[in-house]
Amino acid sequence: MKRTARIEFFLGMSLWTLLPGSGIAESGSSGSAPLKLEARGIYCLTQAEGIQHVDLASLNCWDNPNIVGVAIRVTWAVMEPSADQFDWSYLQEALRLARSKKKFIAISVVAGIRSPDWVFGSATILRLTGKAARHRDTVPAPWDPNYLSAWKTFVQAFGARYDGNSLISYVTATGLGRGEECHLLDDPNDTGQFDANRWLGAAKQIVNCYNSAFKITPWVLAWGQPALHQNQLMADLYTESGGFGFKADNLFVFFPNPGVSPGRLALRMSRSHPVVFQALRPAHDPYTLAAVLENGRRIGMQAFECYQNDVSDPACQAVLAAANRAMGGR
Repeated sequence: MKRTARIEFFLGMSLWTLLPGSGIAESGSSGSAPLKLEARGIYCLTQAEGIQHVDLASLNCWDNPNIVGVAIRVTWAVMEPSADQFDWSYLQEALRLARSKKKFIAISVVAGIRSPDWVFGSATILRLTGKAARHRDTVPAPWDPNYLSAWKTFVQAFGARYDGNSLISYVTATGLGRGEECHLLDDPNDTGQFDANRWLGAAKQIVNCYNSAFKITPWVLAWGQPALHQNQLMADLYTESGGFGFKADNLFVFFPNPGVSPGRLALRMSRSHPVVFQALRPAHDPYTLAAVLENGRRIGMQAFECYQNDVSDPACQAVLAAANRAMGGR
């Protein structure tokens, strides 16, 4: 049996057997609307504009029939280089390509260490050490009033311009950590700067802002404990605030799973909210990719952000196609 035939057989027999209660949200559920059927499936994950230049038009994923869309990442510094001076050109180009190629896009505008310099100049600054400092050793405190005011102003402008756009499947909320996820202070040497009550208060303000800005377009929040041993803060935020979906940027073969907090929460939320996973890293082969996708299926995944290496690998196309069908992607 040829290699691709073995993959298709494996997928057909076990990987994507979706039955009632499998985790895909049903219509009529309470809470924020799940992703519409035609917007579910595989998204090609780009590099972040502002960290490195991304030539959107050159991405070969636009013509791949086995993806439904492109997950666009761009830094806040690119989007608002000066206070109240917004530059939407990168997102406009993404939408132009999406329209011409009949794809969707998902958008993540990354704040934290990717905030504009003018924000760093006006906010309380937290120091980062260890691995957290490999890109930048400072980050604005999410609870700083100047940072909060500036970020909420941006989110409101972002929503006013793009909420309800039929080409945008979902938005990933940021602003609570040092990157897209809510990880803020991981190193034991840094956690003395953390204030759980102030972080949670800021988080609720940002959640309310996204809920106000995106009344039509679904939005998701990427899991990440803000400081060591603070997973409960994340669980409280998801369960108490409501109105938004779950995302995790670390999907791999065995993680997360229903035996850990993110897995349990994702499975519970998947019945009424969007659940999105981003690959932890490229799989590099179709068998690993299939196993990663199966793990996401068990936890109710509706959309998957896949690295370009796997999206462009000819050997992975049967896996991607089967996953799209299973998640309801076109």
